[in-house]
Amino acid sequence: MYIDDTSIGGYHQLLKEIVDNVKDEFIDGHVKRLVITIDTKEQVVEVRDSGRGMPIEIMEKEGVSALTALFTLSHTGGKFGKGAYTSATSGLHGIGTKVVNALSDSLQVWTHWKNQVWTQKFERGVATSGVELDPKKLKRGTIVKFHPDRDIFKDPKVKFDPKRILAWLEDASYLCQGLHILVKVDDDAPVIFKSELGLGDMLAKETKDLETLHKPLLLHTDLFDLALVWTKETEGEQWKSFVNTSPTAQHGTHVEGVKKALQRMFSVVNGSKKERLRGEDLRDGLVAVLNAKIVNPEFKGQTKSRLGNAEVLDLIYSACIGPLKQFATNNPQILKQLVSKAASLRDARQQFRAKQQAIKGVKVAKGARGLMPEKLCEAPDCDASVRELFLVEGDSAGGPVKHGRLRIATKRGPVHFQEVLPLRGKTLNVVRKDDLDKILNNKEINAIVQAIGAGIGDDFDLRKCRYRGVYLLADADPDGKHIISLLLAFFARHLPGLIEAGRLFIVLNPLFRGVSAKKCAYGASVGAVQKKLGRASNIRITRYKGLGESGPMDLRYYALDPNTRRIMKVVWGGTKDQKLTIKYMDKDVAIRKKLMELVE
Repeated sequence: MYIDDTSIGGYHQLLKEIVDNVKDEFIDGHVKRLVITIDTKEQVVEVRDSGRGMPIEIMEKEGVSALTALFTLSHTGGKFGKGAYTSATSGLHGIGTKVVNALSDSLQVWTHWKNQVWTQKFERGVATSGVELDPKKLKRGTIVKFHPDRDIFKDPKVKFDPKRILAWLEDASYLCQGLHILVKVDDDAPVIFKSELGLGDMLAKETKDLETLHKPLLLHTDLFDLALVWTKETEGEQWKSFVNTSPTAQHGTHVEGVKKALQRMFSVVNGSKKERLRGEDLRDGLVAVLNAKIVNPEFKGQTKSRLGNAEVLDLIYSACIGPLKQFATNNPQILKQLVSKAASLRDARQQFRAKQQAIKGVKVAKGARGLMPEKLCEAPDCDASVRELFLVEGDSAGGPVKHGRLRIATKRGPVHFQEVLPLRGKTLNVVRKDDLDKILNNKEINAIVQAIGAGIGDDFDLRKCRYRGVYLLADADPDGKHIISLLLAFFARHLPGLIEAGRLFIVLNPLFRGVSAKKCAYGASVGAVQKKLGRASNIRITRYKGLGESGPMDLRYYALDPNTRRIMKVVWGGTKDQKLTIKYMDKDVAIRKKLMELVE
């Protein structure tokens, strides 16, 4: 409920909850220094601040010390004390420390209170000692040291990632302008963050490799801090949003307020109203960072991924509109350039939609779900929530894959849940083709779009997708890697919503197959196969020249069966990943060959 999951994200959320409390102390003017020590071997983290410390007096109603209550009882904490916080802070439920304590097999806290240092120990959320005096030297503030509970975070691969933590703390230094943050990882040299310009520094970092169209606009008010700039290279818009320094990955009403003000800003440009331009087109190339300061934030979920306060939209809009109109008045040529670009995007989209009619020219057969590509082997009797699509390299591989498909049980009996679409040769490199007509007239691409059924580009609608997952299956050789790269480029550029939804996968099919008297094994190398077969006698190892050499049962084992196949989910980092895709798939063949390990 409070950390989203027990994987890498939830694991790091524990540290974030403790640091968020320190950031709140900073916002309210009580902290100047934050020190975080990470032991990656023991997976122990210590967070030390120079704040007010935690009280240790007995709470009359609860019957325990305030320190104990802060780590064990719901709805107790500084944010619930009357007048305790005078500024906007990131907490809402007052439950962060309790969650960390409950999900740690050991936690100890030290606090400087009334010229003495006190400590208390906990195990899995339960106090194992009272509040005791401690000889530890602590002139001010609090120390929290904890070890996540491995009975909860069972995956041994889930560990503290210093790079992830450092990136997050660097952002924290921009949001907490002037806060001195020191991070010590194992025996490495300490890393120090301290920002003098706040969000101005963050925006400079985000755009350091981009050509900007104007001097960044920086706005500082009691309600929010905002930094934005339009760039030449960025496709779409890029936002980093926060509420009271807590990141809101899914944004919310604070970002919507700024977007509404930006839309209104363009009205000062003659003719922009008549153009009926989309807000996202006018914001194309925009890079913006926003930190809203809300006294009583209402988040969607404890991890604060989206702000829900309805009144914030109009408050931010009202505070933004004046400075933004002044910016437009001072930069008329920039605004006209952006309006012209937006009109071009609108025209291109209209052309794109018109040319989508070319899809209808593909030779199709009437399927159970409407018009389907002729070569698609369908599974019409199962629901889209369980159906899978395999994009397979070549007709020779398509046959064995079709015969290797599995069935699932339904009320009507066992039915196929996997569909197969063989692709002929290498698909079009959409990165090097700006002509939409040629892209849409490519039969292989048209067949993919039709099979998925969710549209393309701006018309993509995940709700119409016919599959819970799309699997790329090509030979495990350089040509196969190239085909996978071309398909990834297509999905990244024209169906990014499928990647964002976590529905695109790559099948890690083997290059070698080994057989002994009693066993069969697969692997990427001869050594890997030999290791799996062990000391068996009469071992025969063969190298697949292509998927077509695999039998249906082989393909079922290493590609089709969810219990035995090896797959890799294609994860999405937004516009940065899109830029890398375009870079690797563009005209520079050398960089692509190096990436695919075809050259040293």
